[in-house]
Amino acid sequence: MKKHLRQPHPVWRVIRLISGILLLLMGIIGGLMPVIQGWMFAVPGLLLLAPESRIIRKIVVKTRTKLKLRRRRKKRPEAARNPDAGVGGSNGPVARAARVPEAEK
Repeated sequence: MKKHLRQPHPVWRVIRLISGILLLLMGIIGGLMPVIQGWMFAVPGLLLLAPESRIIRKIVVKTRTKLKLRRRRKKRPEAARNPDAGVGGSNGPVARAARVPEAEK
């Protein structure tokens, strides 16, 4: 079931559209020029235009989900990411400490 949101006042909608388009254009121009960082303007422009455009909304939602997945992967412990890094693995810290190099014998 879709949630019906209240439509903003037409003046605010026009202001949001104009500012979103201007920021997006500044981001595109800034991406071509080495002096200005384009993404700093393009991201807020896309976020302002997302409620009005279905394509931009899909881009924003996909980007958010990718960032959430990346954040979850970073939070996982090392043993969950690399099964050999645990205690029982042959390359784990315990197994590495148990091995003595030939030069030290």
